Amino acid sequence: MPDSFLNVVTIEVTNRCQSRCRMCGIWREKDRQELSCAQVVRALERLSRHFRIKTVSITGGEPLLHPDLENIIRHLLAFRNKGKIKVLGLYSNGMFTAALRRLLSSNKRDLQGMFLGISLDGVEKTHDHLRGRGSFRKAIASLAMVTKEYAGVIKPEVKFTINRFNYREMIDVYQIARRYQAEFLPKLVEIYVPSYYHRHPCPEAAAAMGNSQEMLSELRHQTLAIARQEKGSSTKLVDVSLLKMLLRWIEIGKNDLGRCRRPEYYLFISSSGKTYSCGHAMPVGSALTGNFPSPAFFRRRQKVIEAASVLECPGCPPFRSAEFLDVR
Repeated sequence: MPDSFLNVVTIEVTNRCQSRCRMCGIWREKDRQELSCAQVVRALERLSRHFRIKTVSITGGEPLLHPDLENIIRHLLAFRNKGKIKVLGLYSNGMFTAALRRLLSSNKRDLQGMFLGISLDGVEKTHDHLRGRGSFRKAIASLAMVTKEYAGVIKPEVKFTINRFNYREMIDVYQIARRYQAEFLPKLVEIYVPSYYHRHPCPEAAAAMGNSQEMLSELRHQTLAIARQEKGSSTKLVDVSLLKMLLRWIEIGKNDLGRCRRPEYYLFISSSGKTYSCGHAMPVGSALTGNFPSPAFFRRRQKVIEAASVLECPGCPPFRSAEFLDVR
């Protein structure tokens, strides 16, 4: 069995997206790129020879726009059933409820324990402002469908991206997550991720960042309120330590971080096949080459790991920060 470990391999199966998110440039990309089912399976087969892989996350763009997503999910569930990966997650904007239902029903007998993440960036008015008119109700419809039809089978998640337009509504979205018994996953907006969200210029992303004193105070208040509710509930739906970590990063920033370990345990495969161990670094290889992962892949990856160990990077607040950061 391989000695090296990857906590998450995120695969962008397509860059097609029908959302019009203000903080993301993927939908603006003119060249449509998709990974075929064969390419996804081949990349994971080859990675599994060198790494023990815990989680594979399928994302986009909007993954439900991939014409062969059903087949991709079927193969990855088979991977999981064979023990080649432990966890499979699908992350969507939730706007295609009917397509999501068809996808899940076609793989129903193997779905136990699969994660399904749906993005909610505020209450209806705010979410629609950030992602497009009508998107909130469609996302809620998908969340409700999964909760009702796959209770105890699929593990729903609500992803909330904190920014200056919606920070007052973090607790409102947490309450929505609790209503549907979904794990609540907040993260800070990232204004420049050149490997993913911002391959295409997205001037509105910078405007979404904020760290005013009023914002800090409100986030602190909401974090404590969520922590109190979690403490008093028998069902835990949020990692409170993650909330505290995000708040600490907003308050103090990069200077309080000891080192970042994310590149040691993470890979992102883009819809073009370019593969990254950090979204802010150069690619370490291409999943589409015949010798992936090549010796050059491992050399480049090690350089990224070493740079992150001394924070020769923007000091971003990556998703699930608490898993990868050592804090002094």
